[in-house]
Amino acid sequence: MGYADHYEALRLTVLNRTDGEVDRICLSLRDLLGVKKIPGNPNFRDGLAPYIWIYRGESEWYAYQPTDGDYQILRRAAGNYLDVFRERTPERAQDAPAQKPPRRASKSKGRGER
Repeated sequence: MGYADHYEALRLTVLNRTDGEVDRICLSLRDLLGVKKIPGNPNFRDGLAPYIWIYRGESEWYAYQPTDGDYQILRRAAGNYLDVFRERTPERAQDAPAQKPPRRASKSKGRGER
């Protein structure tokens, strides 16, 4: 039987090209995804906090397969953290939309004034 490695968090590291590591964070999968029920699995009646394991050289999710919604949560959490370090582009000052000159009141001619 092989040895299993467990990965219970997503580690993000921000690097500067010249100076190396700027910051890092570990986002717990349990904190992000919660405890998940595993239907039909008597070993996890109370659910399981998702994690990835490596067993016999293969990495995979253990007992629980994340949904598209779960992956969206992971992407959003990573994106929110990384947004802090993205270079900001100066916002362009936008000209106010050109306003049409006010309409002149037209003099209407009466029936007899043509």
